[in-house]
Amino acid sequence: MIIPDTNYLIDVLSNEDNAMEKSKQLQEEGVPQKLCTPVVYEVMAGIEFVGSKKEKIKIDSLVRKFPVLTFDLHAAEICSEIDAELRKEGEKCSPVDLQIASIALANNERLLTNDDDFTVMKDVFDLRLERY
Repeated sequence: MIIPDTNYLIDVLSNEDNAMEKSKQLQEEGVPQKLCTPVVYEVMAGIEFVGSKKEKIKIDSLVRKFPVLTFDLHAAEICSEIDAELRKEGEKCSPVDLQIASIALANNERLLTNDDDFTVMKDVFDLRLERY
């Protein structure tokens, strides 16, 4: 299983070549995908900001096709550990990215992203990243 990050979903919706190629590969290999609540939030917030009803319908339809992992107590505990460690090292990360990473770690799943902000979490917390 793999958890797509926000940038991947946006790239798929925009028909970006690398994302579409990765999507095809995941489908061919039968790799299940699960969304997580912070990713759903980021995508929906962006659509609300833009105000496109067409895109909102598209996103609503997409989100309902996948199981959704939540930011639960276990993920919150991991998130607090990541945040504290990064701050001790002088690193900064957005709260939403911390939540996304902690959900992936709590569920022992890979995170599909091209966002370099997750690299420090990969190095320190063994977050499994897959690039596209």
